[in-house]
Parts: sequence; structure tokens; C-alpha cells
Amino acid sequence: MHLYFFLRGVYHQLEIMKTLLQGQFFCWKRKVLRKMKIEGKEFKKGDIIVSAVQGALRPTLFGAYEYVFPREALPDVLAILGIIDRTDAFQRKGFRVACLRKVFECKKIPDEIFKQAQKINPIMIINGSNRALSTCVVGGVATHIIGIKEDKHKKWKDIGFEQEML
Repeated sequence: MHLYFFLRGVYHQLEIMKTLLQGQFFCWKRKVLRKMKIEGKEFKKGDIIVSAVQGALRPTLFGAYEYVFPREALPDVLAILGIIDRTDAFQRKGFRVACLRKVFECKKIPDEIFKQAQKINPIMIINGSNRALSTCVVGGVATHIIGIKEDKHKKWKDIGFEQEML
């Protein structure tokens, strides 16, 4: 999944937010297509392997950013960005945002995704550990969502997985 957005704010605060986004990890699910052994563990056809994959932040056209992550993590990404409803001004600008979506070849985020994001606590304490996860909201930084674009899903028979092509 690709999320396109603009960031606006004071330079050092923007850099903090970009650093926080680059440090986020998400669960990436892949379906096993044939019997295999990975790191000493046996997997059979049809098993689902879940790996941690780092979100990738890329600068793109017109000063916008593209954030790449597994499709199932979209509500989580919106929650950690603090975007849990369509009140973001950019989502309401109509024609201008529609033109940007055309340029980025992306689409509007469905309302049900915002509803899912509202139920997600962006801050997590990991029990049994001294680790925690925090939100990526930085005071003084505005995030203006343009839209989303889905990745292709492919069966890679030569490597033995069916997966989202991040």
C-alpha cells in the first residue's frame, strides 16, 4: 500500500516526524506456496508467514511524500499519523485534491478505514518488555493526505510465496 501526503511545518519538526515514520515496523503476511524450511522451521503449503517490515518513506513529486507499508496496516498508519477522520482540510478541497490524485494515480481513502483507525490506540506498551511504540504526531506539523494506491499481489512460484509486492 502507498499513502501519498504533504507535510507542512518547521524544518526540524518535519525531520523528527520523517525519522519517526521511518522507524515504524508493520506485520507483513505471505502465503507459502510449497513446503519449505526457513531458519530451521518447517512450513507447508497454505501456511501464512508473518514478518516485520519497515515502512518506507520516499520524497516524491511537488514536495509530497509516499509511505509504503503492508495493505492491512492502513488503519494503523492513519492512527499513528493522527488522521482518524476526513476532517483533514486536504481531503475536503475537492477539485484540487482530485487533480493531485490523478497525478499520483491514487484514490480516496474509504470511510470504513477511518472508522477502523479511530479504534486503534497509536501508543502501545509491550508487556514483558521495556519497549513501547508511540505515535508519529509531532506538534507543529500538519499532514495533508492526498490518497492511497494498492500494490499488486503476486504468486512468486520460484521463491515459494504469494505476497503483496511492497
